[in-house]
Amino acid sequence: MLTTLKQLPMFSQLQQEQLHELLSFVNCCTYEEGELILRQGQNGNQLFIIEQGEVRIQLEHPSVVPITTLSEGAFFGEMSCLTGDPVSASVYASCPLKLLALNREGLLYLMDQSQAFRKHMIESMVRRIQQSNDRVAEEYSKSLYFMKRNELDDREKFGELIGVSEAIQSVKSAIHHASKHNGLIVVYGEAGVGKTHAAKQIHYKSHRNSEPVLSLRAEEINWNEWPSIVSAVGKGTLIIDQAENLPKDEWNKLLSVVQNMNVIVTSLKRLEGAAVTLHVPPLRERTQDIALLAKHFVQKENGNHDLISEEAIRTLTLFPYLMNNVSELISVIEAAFLLSEGRTIQSTHLRFSRAKPPGVRPRVGLALGSGSLRGISHVGVLKVLEQEGIPIDYIAGTSVGSVIGGVYAAGMNLLDLEKVIKRLRWNNIVGFTFPKRSIFHNEPLAHFIESYLGELKIEELPKPFAAIASDANTGEPHIMREGSLSKAIRASTAIPALMRPVQYQGKTLVDGAVVHPVPAALVRSMGADLVIAVNVCTENFTKGIPKNFVKSLLNTIDMMSTKIVTEELQLADIVIRPNLDHIVTGFKDLQPYVDAGTEAARHHIHAIHPRIRL
Repeated sequence: MLTTLKQLPMFSQLQQEQLHELLSFVNCCTYEEGELILRQGQNGNQLFIIEQGEVRIQLEHPSVVPITTLSEGAFFGEMSCLTGDPVSASVYASCPLKLLALNREGLLYLMDQSQAFRKHMIESMVRRIQQSNDRVAEEYSKSLYFMKRNELDDREKFGELIGVSEAIQSVKSAIHHASKHNGLIVVYGEAGVGKTHAAKQIHYKSHRNSEPVLSLRAEEINWNEWPSIVSAVGKGTLIIDQAENLPKDEWNKLLSVVQNMNVIVTSLKRLEGAAVTLHVPPLRERTQDIALLAKHFVQKENGNHDLISEEAIRTLTLFPYLMNNVSELISVIEAAFLLSEGRTIQSTHLRFSRAKPPGVRPRVGLALGSGSLRGISHVGVLKVLEQEGIPIDYIAGTSVGSVIGGVYAAGMNLLDLEKVIKRLRWNNIVGFTFPKRSIFHNEPLAHFIESYLGELKIEELPKPFAAIASDANTGEPHIMREGSLSKAIRASTAIPALMRPVQYQGKTLVDGAVVHPVPAALVRSMGADLVIAVNVCTENFTKGIPKNFVKSLLNTIDMMSTKIVTEELQLADIVIRPNLDHIVTGFKDLQPYVDAGTEAARHHIHAIHPRIRL
């Protein structure tokens, strides 16, 4: 080792006895390529001299900045070794490495004994500091350029929200209001609705729009780096995505450290503690905007927004996009564009199914439609599917379909369900209203269901279930996948004008048959690969004149449903339509409807079995 020390420039002027004395302070050590030698921020107590190989030195917070590469004869770690302060940069082995490590006692000994060594150390440290400052300044200029470049790209990408619906106008108004505020803002809504888009808009419409905007996911928060994050944001805006993933203690800590910052967090749910809260509604509650969005995305793909048919747009508006909203719509458009080979996108080019993992059977969804007492035929269909061993993974129901589907999803077996149906009477379903703004209310139906099932929550049912109603104020569909099962069924079965609307989940709701008579699109959006739709709508309204107001109203709904259902059934794989030419008006003679459902389902079993095999 003595020979090695003599050959190193920093020890070349030491006397023989000084070198002998130095040996007691020096150790040899080796490192593999890529191995960490010193980490930025740790306390160091050794000076390292490179005997063989190379090291790279880099700053790592808030971003990686390469400083320099050192080779044989160079040294590092001297400042921390002398002062005991944390290491200012990280050091990694660039290749197999051999080092000499001089401890603090040895370094102090040399500083005291050799003027030449002191001079060598001071000159080297000055050069190192200057080199480091130059690299940091260079990286800062580069980062500033890319930040401004990204900001321009952001402004183009996150332009004005597209839409003319009342819902999106409310969001735009809320963004304008939020842009006037400082402090913490929470933007919440379902996945893919455009929460980050709204957050960026808040920043760009605020007086801070010329300042930096920095985005990171909640799980990326590192409290050790928080001072660097605050410094990088400055007077700009910090956007934290997916804040619902933060544990409660982490959320509380975040609330405490952002008091004097401009922070926008996005979340799947409403979070407490914000100065301003902004909700972005799901796409299915602003279907009026789907046509505009579709044409916008088609134009981005092809440069011509007219390359999509009106039929395709109508089909797109039927789908509820439960999984990923606008992002899902974009995926459907992109796939359709490829299938159309650059020509006009037709409804046949639209693919709403998700990729199925290999070796897994298709997930089966059952869409049970509206149709008053005719919906009892759903029971016959269920009997056949059960007897044939057809698995049902998802159920969606409209109106009477929500009654049969909800009770079945809750776990009631079909024998018991048939017994319950035989006990049904009109007074189990409806009561007269006072004052008479409508003729009936359907509160008795909820009590009847709860008498058999109890007060169940949809999200707790053994099978995934969704009921669909119509928003009486906007005409938009309202999908219920959580909350009270009996209230959801009430809302889905409240026939407009005939029954009092149901106030539920902050909305005024009526029968779902107005918007989705057979919810094939809904059950596919829930995750079904194979959709079996049961259509019990009638076309008997074309024969004769209704004898009274009630029949006239029901005929009107049937006419509306028939026009809508034709397009929605294109999203089903199997359509079961029982023969319901006979008319039943009371509950005592419902068996023909059950039998009709059984017979119709039997005709389709041969087509279902092959499609669910692995």
